Amino acid sequence: GGEDYQDILRKSRQEQGFSLFSESRSINPVQWDALRLLLDPPVADAIKPAYIRAKVEELTFLTLGSLDKKAPRSAIRPEEKEKFFEVKRFLDEHFLDELNLPQISRLFLLNQFKLKTGFRALFATTVFGYIQHKRMAFAKKMLEETSMSVGEIAAATGYESDTSFIRSFRIHYGISPGRLKANRFKSWGTPSV
Repeated sequence: GGEDYQDILRKSRQEQGFSLFSESRSINPVQWDALRLLLDPPVADAIKPAYIRAKVEELTFLTLGSLDKKAPRSAIRPEEKEKFFEVKRFLDEHFLDELNLPQISRLFLLNQFKLKTGFRALFATTVFGYIQHKRMAFAKKMLEETSMSVGEIAAATGYESDTSFIRSFRIHYGISPGRLKANRFKSWGTPSV
């Protein structure tokens, strides 16, 4: 119950090791992002210890939150499992397209309920959570590797407004796209004359 979670949180805050599960589990895309930011914090050295502690707590709660009792993993028949992997591969290739559940359901001959519950059960995220993750990862890559403006990247990732994109990016990565871009240029140093 709740006492178990309190014990895990206490151990985390005291920098003691702990295990959430007796068996290994897969990591969803949001957890991977938190883990990457934990391993390579995008903050100044002075606040890294606090940032790392916060990320460990975030990762712990993301993991605990992924334990959705409403979507039993055993509900997916083996022959359906491959279909969900096909959906995932499709999303990997078409995440920048305008997509909706009825369209994806028709394309893969799945009803919408089965698509939503099966995808979540297998990949520990929703269909649109996965698309959002892919778009944010693409946006981050564009910010780090191109000279495109934040507005251009917002449009390229399907956002109609820069403000919505900036808000989503900040929620997803804990840093604004403008700050990430500025940090990128700072890390290059000043050119020698």
